[in-house]
Amino acid sequence: MKDSIAKPLSILLYALMGISVLLIVVFVAGWIDHGILLVWTYFLVGIASIASIVFPIIYVVQNPKGAKDMLISVGGIAVIFGISYGLASGELTDVFIREGVDEGISRLVGMGIIGSYLLLAGAVGAIIFSSISKMIK
Repeated sequence: MKDSIAKPLSILLYALMGISVLLIVVFVAGWIDHGILLVWTYFLVGIASIASIVFPIIYVVQNPKGAKDMLISVGGIAVIFGISYGLASGELTDVFIREGVDEGISRLVGMGIIGSYLLLAGAVGAIIFSSISKMIK
């Protein structure tokens, strides 16, 4: 991040943290109810959501060569979850039927579980590979 944007963002971060601490103290003291904290939480989640969309776009505009690496990463994750979706069964158990879950939702849940397992296996494999390659060198 460039220095021109880092300092104002740092000030904004400390201001948001200060307001959060102040709201928690006031809540614990009993001067406000939990509704205000919920609204503040929604506000912070909104800021985080906007930042998670805007800053990668700014990065791609400022660093077009880095866009290739980002697209490869996103594509790799899409492939992993695509394979997971293909492996997931849409089987409906008695519990799913009782809870009103249809085949599509069952398949999406299976995709999430299988995708998480594949990502975990990849992370463990990378750790093992890294350790072995360091021992060999």
